[in-house]
Amino acid sequence: MVSFIKVLFLILQAHVTQRPLRILLTITGVALGVSASVAVRTANVDVLHSFEQAVLTVAGPTALEISGGELGLDERLITAVRNIPGVTAASPVILQTAVKTGHGSTSRAIQVLGLDLLAEIDSRGFRVGHQPTDRRWETMLDSKAVLLGRKQAVEWNLSVGDTVDLLVGPGLVTCRVSG
Repeated sequence: MVSFIKVLFLILQAHVTQRPLRILLTITGVALGVSASVAVRTANVDVLHSFEQAVLTVAGPTALEISGGELGLDERLITAVRNIPGVTAASPVILQTAVKTGHGSTSRAIQVLGLDLLAEIDSRGFRVGHQPTDRRWETMLDSKAVLLGRKQAVEWNLSVGDTVDLLVGPGLVTCRVSG
């Protein structure tokens, strides 16, 4: 066994002394390949975790979903569902496509997600970072309030307090940007 290791070491030494650049490039290539593979795997795990969190935020720990499709459902149905024995929680979620209308607007559709924030604060893991004033709660909980992401607000040239006309389903809705 010792002679086998000695022969292997002599062969390795011959390659290193005769072709040092090739050996260096080979080792570098293998190291880059392994590190790229580890980085991609780590990124995939992080993306999957983010996706799972997004699904849990929107759907919550859902066991049953009632959908009315594009026509929607009667709002009184949520009260009836909450009163069914064995139902621990029932939360309405509205997912609708909207298109901005008005001056110089492009007709790109966006997804609007509607949640009952007061009902969802415990079940979906929302956290309030600070104690807002009563006025801020009023502003956020207004039925015509809309929260836009920074990128969307910049693209539409909107800031807090501005109004925006959205074509939602068959009707036009004027909303106020509250954050």
